[in-house]
Amino acid sequence: MPRPSWIGAFSTTTITDGRDDIELVSINPHHNFPRARILLHCDAVQAGQAIFQIKINQIWTSQPGMPPFMAFDHGINGHPQPPVQIGPGVAPAGYSFYTANWTHNMSFLISAQQPHLRFKYQKPSKNGHNFDPIYFRTLRFYQHVQTGVLALDID
Repeated sequence: MPRPSWIGAFSTTTITDGRDDIELVSINPHHNFPRARILLHCDAVQAGQAIFQIKINQIWTSQPGMPPFMAFDHGINGHPQPPVQIGPGVAPAGYSFYTANWTHNMSFLISAQQPHLRFKYQKPSKNGHNFDPIYFRTLRFYQHVQTGVLALDID
């Protein structure tokens, strides 16, 4: 199994300029899945939101209901706990989101009902160098000053 890949941080941003470089894609050419991503942004000093969005008519739209991934809380550094599944909240605008707390280690795992889906991350190009994308099943947030983001279960 490939080792985890550091893919940056969940830094302090607003919803309009949140981190949006982690996509959800189908690895099965026979299964269509709309263009989708996770928008990560902070709404407080130590808390943020992870929002599932789909591109509809060239506009990224935050979705209501359960996304195709599950969220788990793993406790805090020095006091880990077995993974506890947590449910999404509902924003006043009607979309669902997960609260990502910088004081807790969390993970998002692609749902077993969606075996054809993967998270996808492609490192931004520097000096014209094209990096290969990483496809993975688990996105992990580690407690940190700005929460560390790792790709786990890499294909």
